[in-house]
Amino acid sequence: MVEQKILGMVRDADEGLLQSDIWKEVGIGSSKCSRIMLRLEDDGLVKREKETLNGVNTYRVYPIRKSSRKSKKKSDYDCLIVDGEIAPCAGCDADCSPEQCSSIGKWIQSLIKE
Repeated sequence: MVEQKILGMVRDADEGLLQSDIWKEVGIGSSKCSRIMLRLEDDGLVKREKETLNGVNTYRVYPIRKSSRKSKKKSDYDCLIVDGEIAPCAGCDADCSPEQCSSIGKWIQSLIKE
């Protein structure tokens, strides 16, 4: 698979790779390479920084190591914790809506008081 080959190339490069070099090396078009890079970037596997080389715009592509991705996942849950208190809806299996839930209402009121 082309995506895996590109990801392997990026992970092996100490100084990152130019996106223009990647598509030439792999033998695909620049547009297809751009779409692949956007997917890899959206998945948190690479980061791209704009670079101009000989007057031509491209990107330098760097791998994102697993330790960096873990910290991103942690922030996905930050919205559930306010002042050290976890939202009562987290893990709740009651069949209700937030507008009608007394637990979430009390939690919000306690936040407003602070």
